[in-house]
Amino acid sequence: MDIYDLNTLDLVHEVKRHSQVRVDHPRIKDSILIFENKENELQAYDLSRKKILWNFNAGKQAGYYLGIKIATVDDIFGDYAIIQQNGESYIVATTFFGCLFKLRLRDGQVVLKKERFRGTGNNAGLIANFALSDMDGDGVQDLVGPSVDYNIYCISGKDFSVIWEYDTGFENQMPCSLADINMDGVPDVFAVNDEMKLSILDGRSGKLLHEAVLQKGITNGHNQSEVLLGDYTGNGRLDVIVIGGWNMLKVYELESVVIPKNEIVWIPEW
Repeated sequence: MDIYDLNTLDLVHEVKRHSQVRVDHPRIKDSILIFENKENELQAYDLSRKKILWNFNAGKQAGYYLGIKIATVDDIFGDYAIIQQNGESYIVATTFFGCLFKLRLRDGQVVLKKERFRGTGNNAGLIANFALSDMDGDGVQDLVGPSVDYNIYCISGKDFSVIWEYDTGFENQMPCSLADINMDGVPDVFAVNDEMKLSILDGRSGKLLHEAVLQKGITNGHNQSEVLLGDYTGNGRLDVIVIGGWNMLKVYELESVVIPKNEIVWIPEW
């Protein structure tokens, strides 16, 4: 969720009225609005000067069906966010075909690109919105998210190198959440795969701290949401919320900083 003051929100609406473009997933930094337009491009709009600064197209990729090339189609953006490095603002973005881009915010210049980060076929690379945090202590926010090869990746925001990776053993299509539960100054990673297995990973090394199967029989074995973290029961312990099959909202409580209590606190039916 992005939160803007009312003046900025009015400007976003003004962009939609005057430019007649689709404003999807907007991000704002230094009075520059970043969004995905109806042409599947990233577009930068200067809210102060009320003018388009630049457009960026991810290019075309070969589309396959059952291993057979059927068409060349536009690559589209998956997730994108704004990070800081050496006093400069950059956009890091993932695409449907698995590319990673790093663009300078002020002029849209591509300063770094990695083709087909991981995976094969039509859907490669990171497949969900990524979490952002400085995981290696270099002062630049890094990307953490699941890939089509069942791994959770921690990717350097500086040069797109892999800081660490962890195999969850099954497909994971939902975003991870971060919380520093071992109190080492680096947030740890919470991921739930489609077999409803919770993996808690050390943010610094990617090593497994704990895992538990969240009673997949009740949820039909499909995780449908990102992992939500917080003290929802008000007792000072960290709780884990996931949504499984049949639209069951499930809340688990951590009985210590790293050991999940594998029982349901409550399940509302939707």
